[in-house]
Amino acid sequence: MARADSVAPSPIRLFYGETYDDKGHPIDSLKYYLFVSNLAESLRKAGRLAEATILVADTAACRNVGDEKKNYYMVLGAERADFVEKVNEVYKTGLRVVRMSDYIDSPDFIDERGRIIEQCQADPDLMEAIKRTVPESKVEIE
Repeated sequence: MARADSVAPSPIRLFYGETYDDKGHPIDSLKYYLFVSNLAESLRKAGRLAEATILVADTAACRNVGDEKKNYYMVLGAERADFVEKVNEVYKTGLRVVRMSDYIDSPDFIDERGRIIEQCQADPDLMEAIKRTVPESKVEIE
């Protein structure tokens, strides 16, 4: 836990993000929600500050479908967020649920993204290294 000691009292942020399709809420997702929740709880029991967040990647899911399905997929994203909230309520997970569309439009994210873009534009090698982490079909979008 050396890193945890060096950033204390900042919380350890546990983050799980997921896209979705129109096939419904997979039972498989529960294991990820519960794992993140249990890990955060274990860290807290060990005396660490921990935050567990589930990101419903509605914006990302919309990128994978055409414009004609965007509104439908945003509704599905809201339903997925509601589903995670219900899991939260039933299992008392303490998870924070965030929709990607809310997160990426927040002033903090926009400011931080701007700083990162400036750093990347100032360092062509860094920009090239980052581009290699993005699927070719998504480079222009990202």
